[in-house]
Amino acid sequence: MDKKANDLTNKLEVASIDWLNWTDVEWESWLAGKVAERRQVYLISPDDLVGSFNREKSHARDYHGRELLELIQNADDSGVGYSGESKLLIRLTDFGLLVANTGIPFSPEGVSSLMVSDNSPKQFLRTKCIGYKGLGFRSVLGWASSVVIMSGNLSVGFDEEFAANWLQGLRKDSLKVDAKIKQFEDRGINNPIATLTAPRTLHSGDEFGDQNLKKLFDEAKGLQAQGYDTIVCLLFRNPEKTKP
Repeated sequence: MDKKANDLTNKLEVASIDWLNWTDVEWESWLAGKVAERRQVYLISPDDLVGSFNREKSHARDYHGRELLELIQNADDSGVGYSGESKLLIRLTDFGLLVANTGIPFSPEGVSSLMVSDNSPKQFLRTKCIGYKGLGFRSVLGWASSVVIMSGNLSVGFDEEFAANWLQGLRKDSLKVDAKIKQFEDRGINNPIATLTAPRTLHSGDEFGDQNLKKLFDEAKGLQAQGYDTIVCLLFRNPEKTKP
């Protein structure tokens, strides 16, 4: 990340109270800064990298069966303090799921809680919120190979293949990371990287190689135009097993 982007990221951190007014460019700069932070942590400590992977897998297993409930709970949480009409829409397709709601959009802290487990702003509301440690959202990774969140001016994607490629970049830059990953490969575990640790901002559906994910993205844009503030899109890994 260059100095200009880093300076903007720092300003956004200080002025995070204004995140509701962030543009897509400001979100992109902030997200680039958070990913760069994760990268430095993992280069220094490969144990943290595999620890994030293990926690993500564990949380997905622990919350299995609660996937839809957790998405509904997140939508319900967004209505706290929201002055408009609270609405929820759930749309199932042949290859994925969209959950859309009105309410307060994702905050920077909310996005950070996805990237780093046990780091949710809900922990300060533990008496009011289910899954107050921010772990419940990870349950959807049991269903989905790709997740897209469109919330306010934020459009962010999490993808297994993208995270795997990001990990390969770390391996090239660090012998310590490469050695740690080889230990997993020797046990038959490839790409031990948490999917949610390496998000990317999205500008259009054309960025997707998967046409089904592009269809979900386009549907989500349509729901935004209808007044929904946040849409979560899941591309099923095994539609024939996941779809009832």
